[in-house]
Amino acid sequence: MTFTVGQLVRTPALATRSLTPGVGEWRPVEWAHVCELSEPWEWIGDGALVMTTGLGVPAAVEAQCAYVRGMHDAGIVAVTIGQSMSAPPLSPQMLALATELDFPVLETALEMPFIRVAMGVAEANSLENQKRVRLTERLYAALRSHAGDVDLDGLLADVQELLGGVVTLRPEGTAERRKSHGEVEHVGPGLFETTLVAPGEPRLRVEYADATTPDYSVLQHAAAVVGSLLAARFAASRQDWLHGSLLLGDLLDAAIASEPAARFLDPHRIAPPYVMAAWRGSSVDGIEETHIALDAGGVRNLLTAKDGLVVVLGAAAQLEAIEAGLARFGPVAISAPFDEIADLPEAHRQVRLLLARAERSPGRTPSVLRFTDARPASLFLPDGPERLREAATIVLGPLLEYDRSRGTRLVPTLRVFLEENRSWVRSADRLYVHRQTLVSRISRIEEITGQRLNSISGAAELWHAIQAGVECGLLPPTQ
Repeated sequence: MTFTVGQLVRTPALATRSLTPGVGEWRPVEWAHVCELSEPWEWIGDGALVMTTGLGVPAAVEAQCAYVRGMHDAGIVAVTIGQSMSAPPLSPQMLALATELDFPVLETALEMPFIRVAMGVAEANSLENQKRVRLTERLYAALRSHAGDVDLDGLLADVQELLGGVVTLRPEGTAERRKSHGEVEHVGPGLFETTLVAPGEPRLRVEYADATTPDYSVLQHAAAVVGSLLAARFAASRQDWLHGSLLLGDLLDAAIASEPAARFLDPHRIAPPYVMAAWRGSSVDGIEETHIALDAGGVRNLLTAKDGLVVVLGAAAQLEAIEAGLARFGPVAISAPFDEIADLPEAHRQVRLLLARAERSPGRTPSVLRFTDARPASLFLPDGPERLREAATIVLGPLLEYDRSRGTRLVPTLRVFLEENRSWVRSADRLYVHRQTLVSRISRIEEITGQRLNSISGAAELWHAIQAGVECGLLPPTQ
């Protein structure tokens, strides 16, 4: 640590006491110099201890106050006055101002030569310089030992042990308070902060239980060490997100077989059973930050954007943390847990279905939608995907085959027509077709299915068939 005013007055060999007890003891003394001038700040500056027999100390109260203030403003750390030498009586007003400015006024015993004080300061600082070099080397050794696995917690623990104070990271300060990078700020008794050169510009805080004043240069090295690891961690997390985003996109497109896909997931440390979450996102803004925020909270994840959705793949064991991290994007749909990568398309269908339902009833939608809690679209639909597919195929099969063989879009037309409550105007607008074209399509649908859409029974039969097709995955969740 830096040699301070407090250490100076507590060194018996230097026979110096404080006339302002407890004031400015944290101040680092870099060197000591004798000056008998009335304005020592014209010749001496930062880090200096001014030693005087009192010849330069004025007698008038206002002049004594100006004497103290001038040294304080120039960065002089303290003044020590020879006992029973040439100084006039020190006024209470001068000592009160020194206390207010946190500027120490000291007194050196008559028998103590100033040269001995200066030599004591120089010797102490020489020892401190050696300690500083060794401590700095150990800080960078700690960085090297934790850089491979980007272990921030381990590095902070090592830095804390080396500095001897409690080390924490805080979010960036306000624009008014935040200092420039690397500048150490003394924010309270035993409390020091500095802004890191790292993403988000967090603050490194070091807190000491006593009045210890750390070496600012050591704190700056500690900030550089922690900032370097934070930057490396951010880069690693960004690389992890990029690889994960591409992998999840390929999995959703079924571009990778399920067996090798499971091996590709190993480096991302996401263990089955899996769960998928998704929400509506019109752009990819903030996706990387969301991945990094989840990862920083211990939630391993793959995250990508696809077809107007932001999709997250994570471990079902971390479902609560995933929901908490994503709730602000609500509504967020959560699939049922699944064990095999081959089931990923089904999970994707589940979240799309939940979001489609939410869009149809926006006023009653919670922030988190779980497929395991979801009720079927209709109580009149059969249970199970196979029975749902059978019901949908019986009613819509001829229409699906007609679309497939002729390249028409009769099933989507039917679905939009029913979703719009058989409104010719709204349906034509939504399908971007002329009303007469819509009339022609509906006529062909009725001909193929044998159902009349102007009757309750016909419309209900076709509507339930479409819902069954959506529930089993035969039709997309949204049209």
